[in-house]
Amino acid sequence: MSNLRNQMLDFFLIKFHQARLDDEVEDLATQIEAKYPMGLCTMHPDIRCFHHHVADLHFDIGNRSRRLVWAAAIVSSCIFLFIRSFILFI
Repeated sequence: MSNLRNQMLDFFLIKFHQARLDDEVEDLATQIEAKYPMGLCTMHPDIRCFHHHVADLHFDIGNRSRRLVWAAAIVSSCIFLFIRSFILFI
């Protein structure tokens, strides 16, 4: 019985953390939308464009799916850096 209880607890903890990550990704995607409005990029004034000045690359972030993918990459990178820095200090 204890094993089943532990499995259920693990399941709910994973779901809780996944929901928090989903919320973080959604919030970040909304922030990206607000930060990069249409017309910000002079080369692409008719789309929502992120311009990486150093590499001179342009990214179309006009639809929600692309913003979610970008936000998920940012969130997962932050989590990786946090875990890596945490492990270094142990």
